[in-house]
Amino acid sequence: MKVEKLVVALSIVLFSCKKDASFKPIVYPSSYYRSGLIKTSDLRIFSNSGEIKDRSLIDRFLGVDSFFYVYLSDQIKNSQGLMDSIRFVDEQHAIVNDGYAHRSCTIDHENEALILTRTDTSQSTCSGDQFTRTMTYYVGEIKPVVYSEYLVSSTRGYYVFGYTSTGKYVLQESNGQLVAPEIFFVYHTTNYYQGNTNNILQDDFFKNMAEGDTASIMGYQLLYEKQ
Repeated sequence: MKVEKLVVALSIVLFSCKKDASFKPIVYPSSYYRSGLIKTSDLRIFSNSGEIKDRSLIDRFLGVDSFFYVYLSDQIKNSQGLMDSIRFVDEQHAIVNDGYAHRSCTIDHENEALILTRTDTSQSTCSGDQFTRTMTYYVGEIKPVVYSEYLVSSTRGYYVFGYTSTGKYVLQESNGQLVAPEIFFVYHTTNYYQGNTNNILQDDFFKNMAEGDTASIMGYQLLYEKQ
């Protein structure tokens, strides 16, 4: 019994030391700057019935959608205004430099993630369908608050909707580094569209997809270094 207790105690100490060695807690105040982008998952295919595992279908979608993933990743890597830096003022407040503007945010913890919620109200547009029915909204577990939606254009059946909402940013610790999880997607519907969202994948998001529609997704991470 004494030996077993000793092994358990040593395991706890070793695990704690390993965790402390790999992750340096955020110090307030401090600033983090975007340093790179990495892919974290291979292509995955979904219909409204769930994930498609057929290798031949996955390869076929990869051949069709690979251009969009290269385009989206190049956009993020080359856009200096996209979540460019994060300044942690204190444990409750942060400032995100996004879109060449400083966005004041409050900080909340949700499971393993830091959720930075903007204190202002933002307005933007989204193509494909109503904002709350697009991949950018229902693909993620962490959703913004949507105050209103309105039709901007429906030229030739291609819908563009405007919306007013409260934006959120998702941050995580991964391998001792601060990262922002990014989901890249290509949504195949009557008029397919592509995009990315800073979020955590919702396991049953595909249940919101219309019958006959298909989506391919890849996981990425924006990396941040402390300066």
